[in-house]
Amino acid sequence: MLKGRKHRSTYHFISCPEMRKKQLFFVFLFCLLMSASKAQPIIEITDAKSYSSIGTSVSILIDENANLSIHQILESGNQLKFIQSTLRIPNIGITDAALWCKLKINNSTNEQCYLELFDAPPDSIAIYEMVSADSIHIKTGGNYVNFKEREIQTNNYVFKLCGRTDSAKTFYVRVRHSRGTQFPVSAGTLTGIVEYHHAYDLGQGIYYGVMLLMVLYNLFIYFSIRDKSYIYYVFYGACMILMNASLNGYAFEYFWPGHATINKYVDIITSTLGISGILFIMNFLQTKKNYPKMHRIFIGFMGIFAICMILVLTSQYRLATLLAEITSITLMICFFISAIYLFQKGYQPAKFFLYAWSCLLLCVCIFILKDFDIIPYNTFTANSLQIGSAIEALLLSFALADKINISKKEKWKLLEQHREDMLKNQLEIKQQTMHFIGREIHDNIGQKLTLAALYSQRMEFGNLSEDTLEQVKGVSKIINDSLEELRGLSRNLAESRLEHNNLTELLQLECDRINATNICKAVLDTDEQIPAMNIMVKHFLLRIVQEFIQNSLKHSECTLISIMLKKANEGYTITVSDNGKGFDINAIKGHGIGLSNMQRRMQVIGGEFNLKSQPGEGSILNLFIPFELLNESIN
Repeated sequence: MLKGRKHRSTYHFISCPEMRKKQLFFVFLFCLLMSASKAQPIIEITDAKSYSSIGTSVSILIDENANLSIHQILESGNQLKFIQSTLRIPNIGITDAALWCKLKINNSTNEQCYLELFDAPPDSIAIYEMVSADSIHIKTGGNYVNFKEREIQTNNYVFKLCGRTDSAKTFYVRVRHSRGTQFPVSAGTLTGIVEYHHAYDLGQGIYYGVMLLMVLYNLFIYFSIRDKSYIYYVFYGACMILMNASLNGYAFEYFWPGHATINKYVDIITSTLGISGILFIMNFLQTKKNYPKMHRIFIGFMGIFAICMILVLTSQYRLATLLAEITSITLMICFFISAIYLFQKGYQPAKFFLYAWSCLLLCVCIFILKDFDIIPYNTFTANSLQIGSAIEALLLSFALADKINISKKEKWKLLEQHREDMLKNQLEIKQQTMHFIGREIHDNIGQKLTLAALYSQRMEFGNLSEDTLEQVKGVSKIINDSLEELRGLSRNLAESRLEHNNLTELLQLECDRINATNICKAVLDTDEQIPAMNIMVKHFLLRIVQEFIQNSLKHSECTLISIMLKKANEGYTITVSDNGKGFDINAIKGHGIGLSNMQRRMQVIGGEFNLKSQPGEGSILNLFIPFELLNESIN
């Protein structure tokens, strides 16, 4: 009996201690198989850096029941026919069948030749080398064998085939994977494999680096602003990384190398990814409020993924894979529909989300259609999920940032609206208070003074001395003068100058008030009367001018204040200036309450505000109000 050496992969030698005629039969059968295979291309290893895909250089046989042994394959003769592969990556889709491949290798170098199976970790793999007519050398491996038992410890399956050969050697390879059996196989020297994967690993490093960066960055943002969308995004991104790592073999190599049994349950990661994606979408798009019908559908999808998990735990791997992938395609379409629907309704955060999921939907469809052997298996289709998920991660990060910006704008808009409402309320309260005070002066104090005036007049007709009479007349005059002033004040408060005077008249009254103080001269320059306008607009314009004048009198040490009221092409301009000492505007921005009040009032009525000043050059305030806003009510 021939014996093989024990290595990390499992090796066996099959011997046939039969009688001489049995050995002669195997010799004949071996020669027959060798001669029958002459039409099959020979894989030539010609230099020390050889490495290439050999998918089109192998012949394949589909074992539907996955129960054929190497003995049955060899003894079947022409009854089991291997068919020459025309695909770069032989693929029989998601099935319980086993895939047999036959290949011939001629290694004309002094280097060892290796076989590599990549990007498709199988449940089991066995390589049969035809050593002689009566013995076969076997190597086995697969996802259910601990990582440290591999002959070459790398994330892909690499098997040493042979050294230099004088002629072509025949190998049989059996591969089976209940979640989808592809055979992305290459052959070459160790140098060729290393040089190829040097560039390939760079791409993988970039992908995982980008994904980890997105996850950690958004986790940091979550701790900063506590927005649930970010933690769902982090959960989703972590699941996406773990799923791709399990598909590439990195998860097995680095996370659970000594526990191959975990590989039976990696499809749970796929279902978890689906659930995390749904949670993110429901929170990001606010489907419960914005799209209740789709919200309920998403909850149903989470239930289906939960069923997939149960199927995996009960070893129904193939059914779980089919259900998960069909559900994933349907779910991607629902995501896409939701984004379009909400974007059309004006929900702006859906824009970047739509871009992200459009890209991922395309890549997921490519990846799944590859599993069903509808489109060919190649480098792009094998890595389409990674490509799509990396682009999606970037776009979703932009989407989250855009959502936060939109939220801030909406909050700022609400704050501004609140401030506007406060100003309106203040004006209404002020007007109501003035009306109340005016009525009280007229009805209460005015009546009492009128009564006092009548008493004093009656006293003038009494028998009073001349001195006393003069004093009574003086008191009567004071009472009448006070009564007249109170009546004027009451009329002004109750009737309000804003209602009965136009803006030009109000500005002239303001100039007269300043000139009466003899502190500063004020002039009004206007070439025409401004038509009637909304009382709110009139009030805010007057208050802005008054605020500027008050600041000029208080701080600028000016001797002249000029007010110009002119008609422009599209509206009216009000220019207020002083000849005072001026100031540095940049020094007070953010600190001047009066300045901010003026700007806010102008913003409320929809006009334009521009204040200019330089130390030693005075100050100029320019206001512009469009024609259409003069009579427009401020809602």
